[in-house]
Amino acid sequence: MSVANTMVQAYVPDHFRGRMMGVFMMLFSGLVPFGNLLSGAFAHAFGAATVVFVGATLSLGLYLMLRARYAHAMTETAYSL
Repeated sequence: MSVANTMVQAYVPDHFRGRMMGVFMMLFSGLVPFGNLLSGAFAHAFGAATVVFVGATLSLGLYLMLRARYAHAMTETAYSL
């Protein structure tokens, strides 16, 4: 969470930083109880190990997808110069 906070503050333009920090805090702090409730319900139904495995797999897949998308955008930008 500290890396995400640092990235938001480093890459967002100055005139949007306050708004983005408000959205960031609402999403990461305000929605956590709902995610915990959902994870608890799934853990009760399917087992905690299964829920952790599925969550880790989805997180890794999202990370790799975003990383590939960012790398593709950077190569297109480099070739368009």
